Amino acid sequence: MKKQILFLSLFLSSLSAFALPKLLERQSFNVYEIKNLNIDLSWENIDVQKCDEDDNILVEIFCNNKKYAPSLNATDNTIYVKTNKQNNAPLQNKKCTVIIHLPASAEFDQVKLSTTSGEIHTQMHIITNKLYCSSTSGDQSITVEAFADEASFKATSGEIYVEAVYGQTLIAQATSGSVFVREFESQANFTASTASISTTSGSIKLTQAKVSKAKLKSTSGSITLEGLVSQAFDISSTSGSIGMELEAAPSDNSRISATSGSIFMGVPGDADFGLWVETTSGSFTNALVRQRIGSHVDYQGQINKGGATIKINTTSGNVSIDSNNGSSTNISNKKSSSDSDSELPVVSFDDPIF
Repeated sequence: MKKQILFLSLFLSSLSAFALPKLLERQSFNVYEIKNLNIDLSWENIDVQKCDEDDNILVEIFCNNKKYAPSLNATDNTIYVKTNKQNNAPLQNKKCTVIIHLPASAEFDQVKLSTTSGEIHTQMHIITNKLYCSSTSGDQSITVEAFADEASFKATSGEIYVEAVYGQTLIAQATSGSVFVREFESQANFTASTASISTTSGSIKLTQAKVSKAKLKSTSGSITLEGLVSQAFDISSTSGSIGMELEAAPSDNSRISATSGSIFMGVPGDADFGLWVETTSGSFTNALVRQRIGSHVDYQGQINKGGATIKINTTSGNVSIDSNNGSSTNISNKKSSSDSDSELPVVSFDDPIF
């Protein structure tokens, strides 16, 4: 009997932990009069959901105590929700969630979703010129499409998950947490589109990419890149492996660098590019031509007809290249390690590509 009572108590406690606090305020705004959302909070959670009303944006504030609730108003075509920072009550008394209900017709110039020790969750697509999501201690979960020319996601201590972004510029930064972007694609045939993702302690994963340039950097974590990078990529990891599955070789010089971790690159077997591989204590396996070289590699060559050079460097790890479409290729114009580096127009590892 005691066990049943204990189980019931724990169950009820878990329900209360996930339940919303009291609904303290609800306001409706004409969607055609609002051009910006500015949600600037501290401990509150942010949730974007679908609105059943076609012509209105509905904002709801749930909070345990009204005196701790954030302020809500609209001026100059902007909805503002801001934390009441004059109260110093314990956080458990400030449990609060702000829900923004958006109709399908909502389009904005700028959307800012910011919270310090809360979480950000979107369950409704967002259409805007500029999208900014920022959290200090909390996860960000963008589970539906975001249509934004500029999209920025920053988290100090928390995970970032983005289902899909369609736009020109994607920036994602996490200090202590991983970043996973399932899809990023330009709305204009990926003209001048750039993806820049960095983590200090966490992995990076970008799949279904269709961009012109990609720059991914992790200090302590693995990196995965899948899709098409048409112009150039700059991929680097200090402590972690790098895995890439590319639909084509880039048109400009690119690089992949790992200090402590292995590197795998899959490309179409009929792709044309130059190749430069350096390893200190790792092997190089080129499955395109069934070739394997031991440690201390300094390899330069041309794949098929050659082209822009991909430079691959790892200090402690192996390098592997393979075909991801079943095509075979041949090495031509192979150079020895004694040839001058200046003969290959490869950028320096000390300088950014873009």
